[in-house]
Amino acid sequence: GWRVLTDLKRSEATRDIPVVMCSIVAEEQRGFSLGAVDYLVKPILEADLVRALNGLRVTTANGRDHVVLVIDDRPEDLQFLRRTLEDQNGFQIIEARGGQAGLEAARTLHPQAIILDLLMPEMDGFEVLAALRRDPATSDIPVLIVTGADLSAQDRERLNLQAGALLRKGVFKEADLVADLQRVLATAARA
Repeated sequence: GWRVLTDLKRSEATRDIPVVMCSIVAEEQRGFSLGAVDYLVKPILEADLVRALNGLRVTTANGRDHVVLVIDDRPEDLQFLRRTLEDQNGFQIIEARGGQAGLEAARTLHPQAIILDLLMPEMDGFEVLAALRRDPATSDIPVLIVTGADLSAQDRERLNLQAGALLRKGVFKEADLVADLQRVLATAARA
């Protein structure tokens, strides 16, 4: 782990990715001196891990918050996602109400990530995702699906090929959303 952390912090491509060390060795100072943002000693309690993840402020290399486009047709869901990500986790949220508005926002603003609902009138999330992947200007933007839909195995397979994560509305925890968003942003940064 020490070697991996050292290599991550030396590489220009990965140095800005926050790293939480999890180890059976209680050498917090060594971890912090090598660039870890937090250090947890095993066995790790779920509450400690959630606290560490919630404490991360994910920013781009220039120190600015990551811009995340949230596409949903329900104002209450847009508000919930904004509050969850902006208040505690330092993401800058742009809201788009409906699929067509979301697609236009993605094309003009080119956010670092998109959170997309599947069940929307007029243009559903499947159509939005297909259009994003066809367009060279948006094809590389990571997409997280947040939906209340009961998906078939075929629907899940379609999404796995095009989306970075799938979360079920009303069931996922805030920490799950933040962790998945951080993971897809880190993966996109390495690409």
